[in-house]
Amino acid sequence: ATAGWAGVERLDAGTIPDVPPPDGLDAVAWARQLGVPAPDPWRPAGAWHVLHLLPDRFRTVYELLRLGLGEAGPLREALEAGLLDRDLDPAERALLRARACLLEAALDLYRQGRGRPVKWQDVAASEAVSPTFEEAVKGLVETEGRDPRAFLDAVGALRGFRRAKLDQLEAHLEAGGILPADSPLTDGAIALEAAARCRAALEAAGLGTGDATHYVRRLLTLLNGSRPAPSGRPGRPG
Repeated sequence: ATAGWAGVERLDAGTIPDVPPPDGLDAVAWARQLGVPAPDPWRPAGAWHVLHLLPDRFRTVYELLRLGLGEAGPLREALEAGLLDRDLDPAERALLRARACLLEAALDLYRQGRGRPVKWQDVAASEAVSPTFEEAVKGLVETEGRDPRAFLDAVGALRGFRRAKLDQLEAHLEAGGILPADSPLTDGAIALEAAARCRAALEAAGLGTGDATHYVRRLLTLLNGSRPAPSGRPGRPG
């Protein structure tokens, strides 16, 4: 093996991992075979699977996985160190840099106005939940905790849960920065702002704002899942 990245040595031919090929599969089916984690806005961008960077370029993803590069962070380090110069052509390397920038920017913007996921420790520290409601609220932390506002709405819908206690819980989550004061950005604003932040990388890859917003909106579709996108402040690209 030769010099590597992020503590992982470059793999010789004899140690290439067994990666299932994408033959005849779409992105969803191949992701299942690869064990790609579900999209998570709270997972650092560097820990996202490379398939999310190149959902439209299976061949390149396959070769990266065979090199032992399955996450965006180590991939970026390898690119910056020049370790992939002989494996990827300049256009592919530029595209990956642009997509990695867009992924990081989109996740940062998506989190704005959404707060971080609620944990039971946060709820317990508020002293707003009596033993009578403890098990029910713990269940809501599991099912609704990723959206602090939806979590509060669900707690408030519990029969017998007092309004004063709900206000106490809400105030505690606001004070801890868990419940954001602002509304989430709209998908359109996220896409435009991400493109603006990554303008240099996009230009180096020969990509325009339309290419960037198309990629970011695809990411947002994954993040939003089946839930309707919340309405939010429109924002302006910088």
